[in-house]
Amino acid sequence: MRTGMRLLFLLLFVQPSLFIPLPGNPPQEPNPPLTTAIQANPGQPLPPGSVSYRNTWNQTQLQQCTNPQLPREPLSPRASNWTIVVNIPTLLLMGKPSSSFIKHTYTFYANGTFLASDDRGNSFSINGLVGLPGTAVTTLRGNSTLALQNYLWVLGRQTIANVSVSYSVRKQYCQPAGLEIAISGQVDWMLAKAGLLSMRFSKPPT
Repeated sequence: MRTGMRLLFLLLFVQPSLFIPLPGNPPQEPNPPLTTAIQANPGQPLPPGSVSYRNTWNQTQLQQCTNPQLPREPLSPRASNWTIVVNIPTLLLMGKPSSSFIKHTYTFYANGTFLASDDRGNSFSINGLVGLPGTAVTTLRGNSTLALQNYLWVLGRQTIANVSVSYSVRKQYCQPAGLEIAISGQVDWMLAKAGLLSMRFSKPPT
């Protein structure tokens, strides 16, 4: 019984001395700071390894446009002509315009004619679709970003072609970048198995 009590007290008094320095004992010196191989041997080649770099501003992935999604405008009939004006930045920095703009003006006419010009003296026009007999009946509809010209060819009592040409403002990196032209519709070439529709430019566009 006495031996057990002595061992118990011995443990209680000896264990704290492992963590709390006893009076009279000098404190232990901290370990000296480690010196890297580069600091110890300046001018020596680096050990084998790899270097990685992450480009955080010029991402090649498609950017998510932060502009709010506006409700789609209806296409309203236009009796004579319709004009869309677009300011295109000449330089983008981190997805934002950082220089001057080029002003593009697109004018659409109900007879199928289209005129494009800018504020630097460049222009060209399209005189409409050709390639079918007779004269097409054309109509024009448009809003602030889209114009639609419709061609309807009727031969006798038969509709032989119903073709639409759409002009929409094209965007790149969330900024206006020109005009996109698309042609769609149906044509009955009658006896011929195939045919050709063409658009006549006033001069080669540049």
